[in-house]
Amino acid sequence: MCPQNKKNKTKVRAELKKSTFEARYTPQLRFLSSLSSTAAELFPNYEHWKSDGLSYVLNDTNNLNSLLITSKNFAYEQDSSDTELENKYVTESITNLTKLLDIESFVRFGLRRRYLAPVGMSFNELVTIFNLKLFSQDNTLKEILPTIDDLMYRVNAIDDKYKINITIGPVEKAEIPNHIKFNQEHHLTNKKRKEDYDLIIEKYPEVAMFFDIDFYLLEDELTYEDGLAFFAAAKEKTHDFVNNITNYLIQE
Repeated sequence: MCPQNKKNKTKVRAELKKSTFEARYTPQLRFLSSLSSTAAELFPNYEHWKSDGLSYVLNDTNNLNSLLITSKNFAYEQDSSDTELENKYVTESITNLTKLLDIESFVRFGLRRRYLAPVGMSFNELVTIFNLKLFSQDNTLKEILPTIDDLMYRVNAIDDKYKINITIGPVEKAEIPNHIKFNQEHHLTNKKRKEDYDLIIEKYPEVAMFFDIDFYLLEDELTYEDGLAFFAAAKEKTHDFVNNITNYLIQE
């Protein structure tokens, strides 16, 4: 039996903590001239924007998100669980930037999401569950291996035309910032950055299951429509996988 007690029988739910969508394309020679005059008009929801001459970053600290744009890719990043906001901003970036930069085709679309599922048990108990349910319990192997006190499960998988890099494991509060890199520079204001970040990490659970799902499509001549379809599929498949594996690991 897995080490669970009465307090652990409450429903365990995984919550989205960070999301990143990236689109890659053939480098655009008209990048700077195309973007500088119209970016603010096309993306009015971002409070601030800046450029170093090679890239643009638009950011909105109120919603903890930003948009990076370069001559060969654009990437939307969000440090929250707001999936409606994610849907709005990613769809907006695909639609507007395809037209603005006159992108004829894409070569890669990727959606990476990181989740935490707080659990009502000790870290050692959670390690035991992961070990029992995700790794071989062959007696010969168990005799070879020393005592396992921590672990991480990583696989590369294929789902039809999509590829997925999956990392899941038990984490303690102190190690969560190492797994979920909060974008302090672009998602927090300068004046209260340290204070706000300290409050964010203070709210992390003492023990949790961590999920890092990197879902991507890699092909030549991908279209704008392919990008929208990929994003819709990646969101749904990632959501279903995280819920299903959570239920498998921690049964009611």
